[in-house]
Amino acid sequence: MTNCKVCNGDAKQKCSGCFNVFYCSRNCQVADWKNGHKNDCKPFEVKRNKKLGRYTIASRDLKAGEILFREVAVVHGPKMLSNPICLGCHKALVKKSQKADFYRCSRCSWPLCSKQCERLDPHIDECNLMASKNYKCPIKVNCASQQSDAIYCLIFPLRFLILKLKQPKVFEKILSELESHVDERIASGSYDHHKHHLVPFIQKLLDPTIFTEHLILTATAILDNNCFEISMPLRGIEMGGLFLISLILCHDCVPNTKHYVNYIESDSDIQRYQMTFETTVPVKKGEQLTTTYTDTLKTTLERRKHLKQTKIFDCDCKRCMDASELSTYGSSWRCQRCSDGLILSTNSFNNNSEWHCESCDAVYSCEEISGKLSRLQIQLRTSVNRHPESLEKFIVQTSGEIHGNHLLIIEVKYMLCLMYGNIGGYHYKELPENLLQRKLDLCKNVLDIYNSVDPGQTNSRMNIIFELNCANIIDMKNKLSKNLINKNNAMHAIDQCLKQIKDCYDVLVLETENKGIMDKRLERIMNESFM
Repeated sequence: MTNCKVCNGDAKQKCSGCFNVFYCSRNCQVADWKNGHKNDCKPFEVKRNKKLGRYTIASRDLKAGEILFREVAVVHGPKMLSNPICLGCHKALVKKSQKADFYRCSRCSWPLCSKQCERLDPHIDECNLMASKNYKCPIKVNCASQQSDAIYCLIFPLRFLILKLKQPKVFEKILSELESHVDERIASGSYDHHKHHLVPFIQKLLDPTIFTEHLILTATAILDNNCFEISMPLRGIEMGGLFLISLILCHDCVPNTKHYVNYIESDSDIQRYQMTFETTVPVKKGEQLTTTYTDTLKTTLERRKHLKQTKIFDCDCKRCMDASELSTYGSSWRCQRCSDGLILSTNSFNNNSEWHCESCDAVYSCEEISGKLSRLQIQLRTSVNRHPESLEKFIVQTSGEIHGNHLLIIEVKYMLCLMYGNIGGYHYKELPENLLQRKLDLCKNVLDIYNSVDPGQTNSRMNIIFELNCANIIDMKNKLSKNLINKNNAMHAIDQCLKQIKDCYDVLVLETENKGIMDKRLERIMNESFM
C-alpha cells in the first residue's frame, strides 16, 4: 500500500497530472494542491516559435522514467495497408482452415472475429452508416489468403470524419491545429489512389456538400502526418491512433522520451487505448522534450527518407548532422577499393549526396549505397533463417563490405543477444563456454551503440542490459564451479546482476503486454541463479 503525501495514511488515488504522488482522499489532494503541488505537478511547459511551432520543455528537473502524461486515442483504426483484421476488437484475423471464410458482419459484410464484435465501438458507428446506404464490403480476403489489402485505407479516415458529426468542436480544433501537408501530398501524386477510391466511398456515406474532396483528403493527411502506431503483437493488434497531447513533442533521432500504448480493460463495448509518455534519460529544467517519428535503430539515410515520405519534413538533429552517427559508424560501409577505409556520406542533410572513403577518397553514389543496403536487407529477410548459426554466418559473409557497427549488423547482433541462452539448443545449461563469451561480447557491443543512439530506459537497451546480466550470472557460476573466483565475490557479483535485472524488469513491464513474457524471463534467470 502507498502512503498519502499529506497525512501518510493508506492511499489508492494517484494524481492524474503527474502520476507521482498519492492521496487517501479528495480533501488531501485539494490541500496539497493549495500547498504547492499545483506548481510542481505538470512536468512540462508548451512553448512556440517560428521554426518548430509548438514544442515542449521540462518545467523542472526530471529523472529518467518520470511520466509526462497519459492520454487515450481520440480515434484509432487500421493502417492504410493492412492484413485482415477485425474492425470490432482490431485483432488480426487468424485463419482456422484453408476453406473457411472469415465471419462477416451481418450488416456491412466487413470481416470480423464473430457476431460479438459487430456491436463494439467504433465499428458500430461506421456499420450504421454503411448499412443505411446499403454498402457491402467487397473485400476478397479469406482464411486461405492473408495478404495485406488496400481496402482498409477506407476505415481510419471514415472514423476520423465521423468525429465531425459526433464531436464537431474536437474535430475543428484538430483540423485547425494539426499539420497535414495535404497540398504537397496531392501535388506529389501520392494521394491519387485516395482521390479515386477513398473520396467516392466517403461521399457515398456522408453528405458530399459538407464532406468535400479537399476535407476528406485533409483529414487523411492529418492522420498520415500525426498518428502513432499502436502495436500489441501478443494481442494481435497493429493499427494507428491519433493522440493529441502527444503531438506537442517535437521529433529528434535521439529522443529523451519514449511512449507505449496499453489497452484499458472495460466492461463496456468502448475500445480504449492509452498512450503513456515518459522520460528515458534525466532532463534538465528548460531542456526541450523530444520524441521520435521514425525508427531510431535505422541508418540516417533510412530515417530521413522515412520522415520525408511520411511526415513531409527534413530532420536536422545533431545525429542526422553527423555522418559518423555520433561516432558509432552506424551507417558506414567498408571501402571496396582500398579495403582499409570507411565510406561516409559527404552531406548527411542531402539524401542524394555522394559518399566517400575516409582513407583513399574513393567516391560512391547514393544509389550504390542504397542498393547495397537494400540487397543485404532482402538477403537477411528472405535467405537467412532466424537461427544463431545462420545469423552468425551472415555477419561473417558481410564483414568485408559493411562496418561491424552498421545498424543492420547491430540488428542481427541484437537478435543473437536474445537467442543465446533462451532458445532450444542454446539454453544456458547447454551453451558451451565459447558461445557464452560470444553472447557477453555481443551484448557489450550492442549496448555500446545503444548508449549513443538509443540511450537511457528504452526498451531495446533495457533488453540488452537484462540479457548481459543474465549471461554474467551464468559466467560467474561457471567460474565459481571451477574455483576461478572467490565465492563471496561471486555471490556479490550475482547479487548486483540480479538488481540490474530487476530494474530492467520494472521498466519493461510498464508496457503491460510485456508482463507475461518478462515474468517468464525473470523466473528463468532466478531459477538459473540459485540452482
